[in-house]
Amino acid sequence: MRENGGEPYVELSPLFERLSKQDAAIEKQLLSARRRQEEFRVLSENMDEGLVVADRHGAIVSANAVARAFMEAGKEGDVIHEVLDVARSGRHTERSLAYGGRYYRVIGSPVLYNELIVGAVSLLLDETEKRSMEQYRKEFTANVSHELRTPLTAIKGWSETILSSPDDREITEKGMRVITAEAERLSSMVEELLDFSRMQSGNMTLRLEKIDVLAELDEAVFVFKERSKRDGVEITYNAPDIPAPMMGDPNRIKQVFVNVLDNAFKYNKQDGLVDVTAIVDDGILTINVSDTGCGIAQEDLPNVKKKFYKANLQVRGSGIGLAVADEIMNLHHGSLNIESGEGVGTTVTLTLPVYKEGAENQTETKNIKL
Repeated sequence: MRENGGEPYVELSPLFERLSKQDAAIEKQLLSARRRQEEFRVLSENMDEGLVVADRHGAIVSANAVARAFMEAGKEGDVIHEVLDVARSGRHTERSLAYGGRYYRVIGSPVLYNELIVGAVSLLLDETEKRSMEQYRKEFTANVSHELRTPLTAIKGWSETILSSPDDREITEKGMRVITAEAERLSSMVEELLDFSRMQSGNMTLRLEKIDVLAELDEAVFVFKERSKRDGVEITYNAPDIPAPMMGDPNRIKQVFVNVLDNAFKYNKQDGLVDVTAIVDDGILTINVSDTGCGIAQEDLPNVKKKFYKANLQVRGSGIGLAVADEIMNLHHGSLNIESGEGVGTTVTLTLPVYKEGAENQTETKNIKL
């Protein structure tokens, strides 16, 4: 601006400068707000949970893809609107919802600003797995209670029988054999439960040392030779006549072998077969344990390694052995995989990394808490 065609008003220059800075600051804030809005959009769209935001009048301000699918489904969308309406009144609320064969928890909460309700937010949580785990846990608790009661009942019964017939040598010997077997079974079950507890709390300990994995497998198979005769199930074993050295916990590795072999016998049939083969190739030991037993239904197969899951309730066992075995294999950088078909038997494949020839000179012993 000029006065009478002269120089511009000098006193207005600071005002123009402030306006220019304010304009730049506002533009910067708008850019920052748009960036935050885009970050929120990207974040919410990639959430597994559904997220809905409504203003104080109930109009939907934002809804991610998961939430939109619900809101377009009909009555499921009505539940979300009902939760938002309750939340806009200032109350926290929750509802359960079944949709597409899964179970959801719908949570609604008011949005406050300066102690005033300015809107509401709703979160949709998929609780299908949680419900399944709760069901598995209930079944597991009932199953373990039964499994613990069975040997205790046998021990108590035979103890009373022996005490009532102290001079009957035959009954005493038979009773002591049963008591010993049931006590061993009880001890094994308690140890399995303790292992599971350690696994859950992250306190499972590996005592690593240099071991020959095939030697551990040899011992495990040898133990089951006697059971093979007793159960009427043939066992065949083929393994290379070479060492398979690695750093591992020998007791834990043998525990896996015993669990897998025990299942192969336990779920087998009279005159059935358990075949154990092992090969070493390019630093990887692969062990296959196949049986001719009842097999596993396809719908159960994805769950058999999950904690608390037991596919066959007719056979003794806690149902956590495979979960513990799978964890032990993972801690040794190996794997445990299962192929099965109902009525055609099961094959369990174990893989473990072993030293290649010339790389065996690692003799360190460690204790690792995981």
